Amino acid sequence: MSNQNDFKAFATGGNANVVSQENYQTSPNLETGIPANELEIDLLNKVLRQTSTMSSVMANFMSTQCGQDVLDDGDVSGLTQKFSDSLKCHEEKQFPNQLMQNGYQEFPNGLMIQWGWHAFTPLVENKVVLPKPFKHAILNIQIIDTGGWAVPMAGQAYSNGALDCFRAWFSGKFFDFKGKEWNATPEMLGINGQYLVIGY
Repeated sequence: MSNQNDFKAFATGGNANVVSQENYQTSPNLETGIPANELEIDLLNKVLRQTSTMSSVMANFMSTQCGQDVLDDGDVSGLTQKFSDSLKCHEEKQFPNQLMQNGYQEFPNGLMIQWGWHAFTPLVENKVVLPKPFKHAILNIQIIDTGGWAVPMAGQAYSNGALDCFRAWFSGKFFDFKGKEWNATPEMLGINGQYLVIGY
């Protein structure tokens, strides 16, 4: 169901009775207005067409961006709020995002940054599924541990071209806060890490 937009452009037909653009731009009435008792219908139609067309364009933007009706009901504050809402909706469409622990931010040029948390299993290759697949390529992967250890971690895009995940692992040796070296074992619980992935 389409949204209702009450604001319509006036006198837009090909044979509409409007003064030419050239005559309109040079008309002295642009500064003084239409004199009393000298009503020129084609000039009035031109004024109405320009103002109604722009109001229709703005109302259409307000209606389509957030999927809401734009009514000619005299509610100035309501229309003002809908206009503000439509700008926010438009911005969200230009910059899609998922602002969560595992999320992403897209940009108009196609670049996308993704981040997230993952429990990495020791001594095996881990498959990390991204919040949203990239469309073309993964450019860079960075991973850091989030616990009380200094754990070297690495990630790499799959050679098969998969864009919805990446392969990752952490070093078999790591350090505690005192600098003591520890060896990873299969019995260890997962090491928590955070990743940041850039692609497009």
